Amino acid sequence: MIPAPGAIWAVLLVVLPLILAPAAYLAGQRVRTLLVWAAPGVMAAMLVTLAWQVVSHGSFVYQIGGWPRPLGIAWKVDGLTIAMLASTTCSICT
Repeated sequence: MIPAPGAIWAVLLVVLPLILAPAAYLAGQRVRTLLVWAAPGVMAAMLVTLAWQVVSHGSFVYQIGGWPRPLGIAWKVDGLTIAMLASTTCSICT
């Protein structure tokens, strides 16, 4: 199964804060400062890339883990998903 274009950006926008939060907590002061300043910009760039993918290719469904929907999680990425991700990404940026 070939993943939809932009699927990696959708997954990273959800998983990246879950990875960076403990990493920033465990890291030293220098690395923590770098993560705090760089993460929102990187997430905003990924959001713009994902929005461009949705605008150019249309909405898509990504099956997380490769399992079909009755057993696994299917995530539909469309305009509403972009709006919700934008609201959470912008709340991280402030």
